Amino acid sequence: MDTPFLDLFWSLASEDASTRCEACVALTQQLLKKEPRQVEYAVRRLCRGLESTRKGAKEGFFAALALAVETGAVQSQDVLKELPDKTGDIAEQRAIDLAVLLGCLAVAKREGARVVELALPILE
Repeated sequence: MDTPFLDLFWSLASEDASTRCEACVALTQQLLKKEPRQVEYAVRRLCRGLESTRKGAKEGFFAALALAVETGAVQSQDVLKELPDKTGDIAEQRAIDLAVLLGCLAVAKREGARVVELALPILE
């Protein structure tokens, strides 16, 4: 994968809202080209970014994931498959639970009530 594509993920975690917004749009445009390696990498990286503790990161990764799902650049079921699993550590589990919630919200608009059906196995 090329450096400009990878740099978009750093921009998504910027503290500057306009930088995050520009990165969301640029990433979605790139993903709409449907290059399988990039789409697969992006879904994995965006879902993991929802767990980040870096200031601005959750917002940027959530916005990018929601936009990518809404535009059809990525598939809802691929997002739900990539959401993090549970862990034994309480502090980590809170971050993971929030990441799962944000991931489900990212697909909720596109999937509507069906998101509950899709997310239930993850939330159990």
